[in-house]
Amino acid sequence: MNLTDKYSIRFFDLLLSGILLVVLLIPMLILGLITLFDSGLPVLFFQRRIGYGMNPFTIFKYRTLPKKRKEFMINQSVTLFGRFLRKTKLDELPQLVNILVGDMSFVGPRPTLPEYVAWFPEEFEPTLQIKPGLFSYASISYFNEEDLLANQAEPLTYYKTQILPEKLKLDTRLVTSFSIKVYFQLLFLGIARSLGLRFPKTLLTFAP
Repeated sequence: MNLTDKYSIRFFDLLLSGILLVVLLIPMLILGLITLFDSGLPVLFFQRRIGYGMNPFTIFKYRTLPKKRKEFMINQSVTLFGRFLRKTKLDELPQLVNILVGDMSFVGPRPTLPEYVAWFPEEFEPTLQIKPGLFSYASISYFNEEDLLANQAEPLTYYKTQILPEKLKLDTRLVTSFSIKVYFQLLFLGIARSLGLRFPKTLLTFAP
């Protein structure tokens, strides 16, 4: 990625996240209040993830699990309102703050847990050469990942052996082809998928 694309992407990250935080302030407060009434405090979930250059940062989400439960990848022990938040991906909205402060971008490999990096350190290394993001080839391709894992007898094993290796391939491809063009293509496709729109998978195989 050249410097022009790099600074252009940061400009649009700042612009879009700032606008969205203002426009969505009231809806986000309402989601927070519903979360509060549904399961109490805390409203937000904070977790350490690995970001650009292997540097850890704290990711923000609406809390979807009962208190004293650790975040996991499948839809078990999720609060009533948390199911809705996860299904619609609205639990990710607080990450607009992560984007605004520069920990994340709108487009990039999804930020991962440290223990996942420990599983495949060599495979993860190239995926950490750009900022993590909300949308990527992998996150769009595996949009319904939780439903897929919920049908597995050993979801963690299935994730480690089947899903994660494929996601790493897609993330590596994203890093090697990343540009302002890919940024806007995946931003558009990610928003469309989040709104429930479906499109041919061939749209995820375009050449940059």
